[in-house]
This record gives sequence, structure tokens and C-alpha cells, in this order.
Amino acid sequence: MLKISLFLIFWSFVALNVNSVRVCNSFISYFNVLGCDCYNNIDDTLNVTEILRRWKFTAEEHRITTPDGYTILLSRAYTSLTRNSQPVVLGHGMFSNSMSFVYNGNNSLAYNLGLLGYDVWLVNFRGTRYSRGHRNLTTSDPKYWDFSFHQLGTLDLGAALTYITRITTKKSVYIGYSTGTTVSYVYASTRPVDAGTTLKGIISLAPIGYIDGGLPFQKYFDPVISFIKRIIYRLLRGEVLKRNLILNQGMKTMAFTPITMFVAQAILGVFGGFDFSQMDPLTYPVFLTNVFDSAGVNLLEHADQLRKTGNFQWYDYGNEGNLARYGSPTPPPYRLNLIPVPVTMYVGRNDRVALEKPAQKTYTEIANRFRNGFNMMNNTRWNHFDFITSKNLKTELYKALVETVRSMFLLK
Repeated sequence: MLKISLFLIFWSFVALNVNSVRVCNSFISYFNVLGCDCYNNIDDTLNVTEILRRWKFTAEEHRITTPDGYTILLSRAYTSLTRNSQPVVLGHGMFSNSMSFVYNGNNSLAYNLGLLGYDVWLVNFRGTRYSRGHRNLTTSDPKYWDFSFHQLGTLDLGAALTYITRITTKKSVYIGYSTGTTVSYVYASTRPVDAGTTLKGIISLAPIGYIDGGLPFQKYFDPVISFIKRIIYRLLRGEVLKRNLILNQGMKTMAFTPITMFVAQAILGVFGGFDFSQMDPLTYPVFLTNVFDSAGVNLLEHADQLRKTGNFQWYDYGNEGNLARYGSPTPPPYRLNLIPVPVTMYVGRNDRVALEKPAQKTYTEIANRFRNGFNMMNNTRWNHFDFITSKNLKTELYKALVETVRSMFLLK
């Protein structure tokens, strides 16, 4: 035990004194300090746009302002633009940013769509690393973090899709992952007229609309959720998982040895499902160091409200707040039957966040003529994070996903 502790302390010290992340062709090779099949992965030091350009894609940055004053970054990537180029928009999940779709080398979704000639747009929702600006507020102001899935859907995604449609003069296919799917349901159900003019279809990876029960230990936090929220606002101004020196170095340490990487995967497995077989030794360290990002505490509370009530509904401000905002003591439901475009879902059999039963319930509330396929992943171990981390994404997901994208653009 002492030897293991000294080993981890040594590698933690080494991790603190390197800039880029060291990656190897196999997890065993990490134990060989001078291993010839190891190298520094420079993607760890690059932002999304720089990675896109490293792929020899043309990359653009478009900053837009939402109706309530938030500045969000849209990254655009393409190999060439023609009148036949079709826009595909990617939306990330909570506690991450658009790095989710580019960090994974040639297994990255943005890379594979770009190679096929699509005009790829990556949305960075408010509060994340690339979208922290505001017309009047700063991230140290608690009011900055006063938003839920509703604002991400109606305002962030709404503004992004309106802008992309204006620039491209075409409707887009939107691919969301995790809560990136949630905001698409919010947008398309509350703004169906706009969705009908900006979207060809919605593809959901690990779809989250209805939430069923959650993890067993979550119920013990129910009585103190409001207290925890007040503490987070008082100490952290409403921002959860803020990227600072301590967190950055901590994640770099976790990414430095196979032991710590597997510990990190085990921790994630508690929440998203256990699957060690899909870990890629060449890119998993970059996933740990670059993908995780800030989120507002109200997003967590909104998700918890959906879990406790079993409803897919607007944010609950309490009886008085709801009466003032909605004219009712309870929040209104999102009317999924109003979504005016085809929706296709891909669900992991081992996903502990986006479970099959609530995903199926979300799907069946969509109007029958817009249900475009409910697909369970064939791999029985496929968990919540495999949709962006798996080393087998090309064979297990992208082959079917690309065909779905192609078919959606063919629909009239």
C-alpha cells in the first residue's frame, strides 16, 4: 500500500510540472516513462477552433448575443462550402462544452461530419468556458447564473439556430448529447413555428426529457437541496465546477496514470454506468483535462425537479414565483407533441442517466408522424459517456448516425 501511495505521489508531482498531456497507445505503456509509443497530445493545450484548424478544416468563430444579454460562441467548421453544403449543429451536455465533439481525435463527431462535407456548427451554451460574456453581468454576479434548461433552449439554442439559418439560408439537423437533447425539446416545443423554419430534424444521443427516479442516494439529498443551493450561491456565486488552477491540476493528475484514469472512470460510472472496455488510452486523458466545464446551480436544480416530480416541465420557482410567472402554482409541462420536426433517439443500454423507460416516454409524447426512430445501442455495456468517449464510435454509432443525418436532409 505504501508503494502504491508513493507511486501516485510521484506521478502527481510529474503531472504538475508538464504542460501538455502524455498519451500512450496502450494503458500498460503509461508505466514506461521512456516508452516509445507515448507522446504529448497537443490537443490538451488547444481550444476548439485550434483543433478544428489542426485538422485542416476552415474554422470560424461567431459570437452572438441572446435576447437576455448573454454572449455565446458558435464554432463553425467545414472542408469546403458549396451550395449543397448542409448545416449540422452540435449541442453539448451539462458540465461540458463543445470540446466534447472535437477532443477525441479522428473519433470526434465534428471531424467525421466535416470529412463528409457537412457544414458543422458547435454551440457553447452560456456559462461554459467559451461563452462567459454578458452585456451587463459578470460570472461573479449571482444573477448571471440564474438560468435553467428553459433559457438554454428558448434563448441560447433559439438564437443560435436563428443565426445559423440566416447565415446559411438553410435548415439544420441538430444533434444533441445528454442535456443538449433536453434544450432541443424545450426549444422545439415552446417555439414550434421557429423550429419549423430552422430545423430539418433533431437527433438525440442519450436523450433526457423525462427523468425516472435517479440514483438511489439522491433521495437523501432531497430535504437539503434548497440549503445546498443557498450555500453554492453564497460561496460560489451560483457556479458549479468552476475551472480554476486547483481543478485543472487535479484533473491533470487524474489523467496521468492508468490507475487514476480508471479511478476517474469508476467515479463517472457511478453516475453514468460502468464501462471500462470503451476507454481509449490515446484520448481519455484529454477528455479528463479539457471536456469538463462549469454549470449553473439552477441547471442542477431543474434536473432534480424533473426527477422528483416525474414531469417534463418548466422550472419550478415555488408557488408564489410560479403564480407570478405562469399564472399557476405549478409549472406548465413542455408539450412535446408540438415539436414540428422528426426526432431520432439513440439510447445506451447501460446508461444510468438517460434511461430507456423515461426516454421511451419522451419519445412517445412526440407526435406520431415526427417519431423518426428509437434506437437502443447494440453494445450492452454502452453507458452515458460512451456517446463521446468510446474508442469504437465509428463502428458502433456513427455509421447509423450519419445515415440518419442524410435521411433527414432528404425529407421535405
